[in-house]
Amino acid sequence: MGEDEIAFLTKGRFLVQAKKHEDALKCFDKAIKLNPKYAEAYNEKGNTLLLLGKVDQAIKCFTKATEINEKYITAWKGKEAALLMQNKQAEAIRCCDAILEIDPENGEVWVTKGFVLSDIHRFDEALKCFDKAIEINPDSIDALSKKGGVLLALGRFDDEKKCRQRIEKIKKEVRMKKMKRIMKKICLVGDPAVGKTSLIRRYVYDTFDDKYLYTIGAKITKKVMNIKYLMHDVNLTLMIWDIEGQKGIGKAHSVYYRGAEAAIVVCDVTMKETLENIPSWGDAVFKVTGEIPLVFLANKIDLPNRAFDEEEIKNIASEFNAQYLFTSAKTGENVENAFITVSKLLME
Repeated sequence: MGEDEIAFLTKGRFLVQAKKHEDALKCFDKAIKLNPKYAEAYNEKGNTLLLLGKVDQAIKCFTKATEINEKYITAWKGKEAALLMQNKQAEAIRCCDAILEIDPENGEVWVTKGFVLSDIHRFDEALKCFDKAIEINPDSIDALSKKGGVLLALGRFDDEKKCRQRIEKIKKEVRMKKMKRIMKKICLVGDPAVGKTSLIRRYVYDTFDDKYLYTIGAKITKKVMNIKYLMHDVNLTLMIWDIEGQKGIGKAHSVYYRGAEAAIVVCDVTMKETLENIPSWGDAVFKVTGEIPLVFLANKIDLPNRAFDEEEIKNIASEFNAQYLFTSAKTGENVENAFITVSKLLME
């Protein structure tokens, strides 16, 4: 291969990018004149002629390229595309067959062949092509979608439904792979018996037990959730530390607070003392973590005889720039909202 014909081919490609198609054709012709066996030049000329709508001339160029090099897949694809523009499906199928003889594992071409066959109502043959493409790539949405279209045309609704379900599963898997994965530690603190453990059980396991479960030290529970943040899908793993509510063990608590990026402080709506102790819990957390997002929960709203009103918890929350909610671990009211609120604060 001489340097001159390569230079003309390269220049022609740049001219095509600049949309100077006629000038590009002249370059390709010069390359062909220098080397009449230059298959790449014929192929590029064919592509340029297609852009100009000169389909017959393009087909001749692609044909010449494949005659020079029978295994020139790109030229076969160009010829197949040009033939389809003229509705010459049978000839286009022969181009697909030529490619598949060279590369039998070319799933894209199996799909193309199947599509052309379905276009001329050769549905059984089309299905075999789509099945071959799916065998090569089980996650080919294009093959599954086109197969579903043929099955629908044949009235095979149950089989078409399976294709749709498979496509949805693949799309979900793709979304999960693209999803940003983040892990965050949060602490759940507050006086004993305010329902911290019950809130976690309700949120993570959707269960509730009236029996008081005393937490010794700290118990860690993991919850994975998918949320939207700034138009992105985020896979957020919450490591929820349920911390013992006893006072007077500040040093032990400080170990559990380390690394927390948010905290939930819980009180009991029937016990005002638990509300009054919220600032102490908030200060203790801040002393170790710095000012991280806080959410205050007034729990057990399913019980009668509330010991304080909303204004009181609102005032305390404002001192910490915290959000607050009224919850019930027993009924589940606002429990999920509480953790969603924390999750959103973590992402800000």
